[in-house]
Amino acid sequence: MMFEKNKKYLSAARKSVVSILLLAASCAAYQAEPGVWGFLLLSNTNADPAASARIQITQSTGSTAVTEGGGSDTYSLGPVFAPSADVQISVVFDSTQIRLNGSAVSPLVLTFTPLNWASAQTITVSAIDDSSIEGSHAAVIQHTSVSLDPAFNGLSLSSISVSITDNDSAGVSISESGGSTAVSESSGYDSYNVVLTAAPTASVTVSLAFDTGQLKLNSLSTTPLALTFTTANWSTPQTVIVRAVDDSLVEGSHNSSISYVVSSTDAAYNGIAIGATVVSITDNDSSGVVITQSGGSTNLTEGSGSDSYDVVLTTNPGGAVSISISFDTAQFTINGSGVSPVVLSFSAANYYIPQTVTVAALNDGLIEGLHNSTITHTAAGAGGYAGVTIGSVIPAITDVNGPGVSVVESGGSSQVGEGSTTDSYTLVLTSAPASTVNVAVQFDTAQITINGSSVSPQTLTFTTANWSTPQTVIVAAVDDALIEGTHSALLSHTVSSSDANYNAISAAGVTVGIVDDDITPLVSGGVQTALMDTNSSTTAAITAVDLSKAFVMCYFTSSSSTMYNVPTCQLSAANTVSIAKGGGADSIKVRYYVMEFASGAAVQRGSFSMAAGDASANVTLGSAVDLSRSFVIQYARTAAGGTNADERRLLKAVLTSTTNLQFSRGDTGAALDVEWQVVELEGAQVQSGTATIANGSTATIAPLGAYDTGSSFLIFNYAAGILGGNESNYLVTGNLSSSTSLTFARQTTNQQIDIAWYLVEMLNGPHIQNGSINVLGTETDATAALSPAVNPAFTMPIISFNLASTADAASIDAGFFRPEINATNQLTVHRHVTESKVCTVDWYTIELTSQ
Repeated sequence: MMFEKNKKYLSAARKSVVSILLLAASCAAYQAEPGVWGFLLLSNTNADPAASARIQITQSTGSTAVTEGGGSDTYSLGPVFAPSADVQISVVFDSTQIRLNGSAVSPLVLTFTPLNWASAQTITVSAIDDSSIEGSHAAVIQHTSVSLDPAFNGLSLSSISVSITDNDSAGVSISESGGSTAVSESSGYDSYNVVLTAAPTASVTVSLAFDTGQLKLNSLSTTPLALTFTTANWSTPQTVIVRAVDDSLVEGSHNSSISYVVSSTDAAYNGIAIGATVVSITDNDSSGVVITQSGGSTNLTEGSGSDSYDVVLTTNPGGAVSISISFDTAQFTINGSGVSPVVLSFSAANYYIPQTVTVAALNDGLIEGLHNSTITHTAAGAGGYAGVTIGSVIPAITDVNGPGVSVVESGGSSQVGEGSTTDSYTLVLTSAPASTVNVAVQFDTAQITINGSSVSPQTLTFTTANWSTPQTVIVAAVDDALIEGTHSALLSHTVSSSDANYNAISAAGVTVGIVDDDITPLVSGGVQTALMDTNSSTTAAITAVDLSKAFVMCYFTSSSSTMYNVPTCQLSAANTVSIAKGGGADSIKVRYYVMEFASGAAVQRGSFSMAAGDASANVTLGSAVDLSRSFVIQYARTAAGGTNADERRLLKAVLTSTTNLQFSRGDTGAALDVEWQVVELEGAQVQSGTATIANGSTATIAPLGAYDTGSSFLIFNYAAGILGGNESNYLVTGNLSSSTSLTFARQTTNQQIDIAWYLVEMLNGPHIQNGSINVLGTETDATAALSPAVNPAFTMPIISFNLASTADAASIDAGFFRPEINATNQLTVHRHVTESKVCTVDWYTIELTSQ
């Protein structure tokens, strides 16, 4: 044998250790004799074989440390000398804590062969980024080997302890939309999300405390609001919807804060601190002082009688406010005082109660003729009233110390009612004339009579004998059939005489307020309304109406977003309401309202078609209308399908002249069938115009002349400019934002909206209420309280609505609502489904009187 032949080269002592290192390109060997090769194994037969067959483990920095969500670390291992067979090293590790070489599969097996044994293999260690709060902790990596080479088989190798830095800590994240939270008292809302930063071991309650006088959270006024996070939903953000309380305080732009308290049986979360959320609030209350002169003016005669005006604050000041009234003490007394200024005191308790200022002119002995003097007002105090601008009162003063005509109204003003009350005033000269003086009273004979006569002018004669005896003028209103509301007429006085001191001197006029007794009633039977559920074009039978004095309004909800489901509505006959669909078999619910007037109304209607390529069309009216008393109702339908082309059916309808009705749209491509109605009311004053919500904007304000918000409603239509079908881009609300402006708003910004609007102010008879409803994403119905209560049989609602942001043009039309007055004190709006989309509905109720 080979070893026998070579014993002469080995020591005879078996207990000694001989180490021979043989280096060659592929093996360690020696030639025992010519033609014979053999391998030499040198070992101490008393030593453990694993002691010689070592596997070297080397950590890159002397230790192994990693961070969750951070970098990695490495170590290497391998045999220190060649094995005679493959060596497999099993690397066992905690796969819930670390990965080796990017793998979470344990064990990781490394193989060394007799050929690659000299190349150490590197293991990359990284931490698993879990959501558990563990602090700094460790994981152990163990190594064992398996080989047919007994020197490497069954070795139990050194372990590696991996130090892990945790990146999870207990916390509550507040994510504000847009980076801040801002709301307005007038409308709308803002929101933010609350979520835990790491998994808790038990439920965590986040309590939100807030000022209920300033804010509502999730439509609640109860504080605190509790958000509960469990071990299952801790990583799911919970949304907090913030609204401002619409109080009557003048606060300007101000802030309110939402604070947080965290409680849990998980000690890591219990009692942790969270910074407060600051909410910026835009106030909709402005300080103002209203002065109302009795009869619309203040007229005085020196040394005789008095006149008055009222002073009241427009908003709650939240504290004391004083109004200082400064005047010429040589001309007036104010509330019986000859000391200037006279001070009126207001507070949060009486700011809305008018205080009367009584003005009397002094007989100063000077010859001044008819003259004026100014009474000024200055405000000081709380609620933004300091320095607020207040109008002056300029009384007309009749001099009694020279030629003049004293005009004294009974009660300080003049007001009459058509067909009922009369009023009177007196005229008298202030000094003796040298000859007869004639005072001609001129008036509008279509509005009033003087002393029973409808001939103007009426002449009063003062002689040298009766100049100091007052003559009475009795004023009565002409009981016409016009619907004019409360209006006025002016009586003027022209003085003539051969006495040069009196001839052509000025005399004060008298403004007479006239209470109209003509109203615009509904015919007997009131508003006709019904709810229809249909999947095709249909008709509804109604009690016959006079088509020249009646119109219909419709609202629908749909189970489908396909645009051919959108219906049109028209009075097709005296006893028929027609509902028409363009196509499809999807169900729609239509609520119609038919309103007929007994008098004072003229309604024109018609139908026409627009070709798919038409961007505009004009309709010639059968008879000219008064643009200051007319408004437009229009509906369009299409047979085209699709869920992303609704903009093509949106039309803007404008009365461009007394005989032309123009329709236009922003996107063509679908043929339309249009139903229109033009309503002209004698008992209305209509302001109209156009407005644009620009691409990138959510709202626009349309200025207009002053109007009575309690007697007005808004009706409008619009066209959209970009095809896409996303309702949140084109659904628009319109509301009476002030007594001199309108606000049109939507909830997203992705296209231009062109609006045609009609503000209808009813002059007499109707009672109109308005308001706004925010419908949460979880609601299909929402209500608004009506106060005072209405008679549903004689009341019609008008609504407009918009929809919170959504990118889903194919969703069911949850942005569309139908209104119903289902109780004397409640308006309800309905939509088809919730779809988790928040909507705003602006509404009006118009209650008329039965005939």
